[in-house]
Amino acid sequence: MADELRNDLTKFTVNLTPAARSALDKAAALHNDTRTDVTNRALMLYAAVAEITANHEGSYWVGYPDFDERGAVWLLVARERPKPW
Repeated sequence: MADELRNDLTKFTVNLTPAARSALDKAAALHNDTRTDVTNRALMLYAAVAEITANHEGSYWVGYPDFDERGAVWLLVARERPKPW
C-alpha cells in the first residue's frame, strides 16, 4: 500500500519568501505536522477558497478528524455581510 501511495505523489520545488517560510514552519510546529502535510492542506484550502469566492458564495469546513468544534473553522463567503456584523 505504501508503494501505491508513493506512486500518486508529485514532487515539486517551491521558492518561499521569508514570511511564507516562517508561516510554514509555524503551522507545522503547531500540530507537529511535516511541511509536506502543511503544504498539502494549504493547497487544498486555497483551492476551496478560490472556488467559493469565484462563485461569490458558499462555505467550507476546515478541521481535522480528531478535532472537536473548538479546533475547526467554517469559512463563509456571502454576497452580503451576515448579521449581526
